[in-house]
Amino acid sequence: MDLPFGPPPEEYHYRCPYCRVELWVNEAIIDFELGFAEFEGREPKMPVLGCPGCNRESQEFTGLKSPPEGR
Repeated sequence: MDLPFGPPPEEYHYRCPYCRVELWVNEAIIDFELGFAEFEGREPKMPVLGCPGCNRESQEFTGLKSPPEGR
């Protein structure tokens, strides 16, 4: 099946260790954070993101990644 705009973006699974809120984060957000870290001269690693549940910078990557559709 040929998708008109290409496959949907990959998503990365994040979880908050405090309130246990889980999210699937779009790859564009992760790519931006990694690129910005490299631009600032920091080591590019999976970023810790803000949690909408407890309002802390605590969302951590769990190691799960969604496969792109169509593969």
